[in-house]
Amino acid sequence: MMTNDMDFKYVLQDFSNVYIGMRLTYAELSEQDDTPQKLRSAIYQYVRKEAGENERICDHVLRMTDDSQSYIVFSQLKAQFKVTSPVEITDKKGKKRTEYQSRNYSIAELVHDEQLRSSITPDQITEFMFKKRNLMSLAV
Repeated sequence: MMTNDMDFKYVLQDFSNVYIGMRLTYAELSEQDDTPQKLRSAIYQYVRKEAGENERICDHVLRMTDDSQSYIVFSQLKAQFKVTSPVEITDKKGKKRTEYQSRNYSIAELVHDEQLRSSITPDQITEFMFKKRNLMSLAV
């Protein structure tokens, strides 16, 4: 189980985006070398006060409310969350198999849509991403 968790503990950046694995705790995210300093500051000032430093990001997102400081931070980042769900598919021969499909949701969709929130588990949220330009305009 620990090996599988490590697959979703990362901070990656390309020219215009930042990608963060959702199994990181906020303390681990703050310790990562690739975490942008402005994001570290926002996490330290706002998010860790609500979630605690040892809570995984994926667990916190599913219990977030729209009046929380964390929600405001993620909204300003215009964060997108990748949710990977199993889908059962039947082929032409009638044989069933499970495939995984990914879809991106905004923080507003995850917080406001109760049906969506109740249909996914924290481990189905694999990644969140945001544009670097949104990070630059983050009011910390």
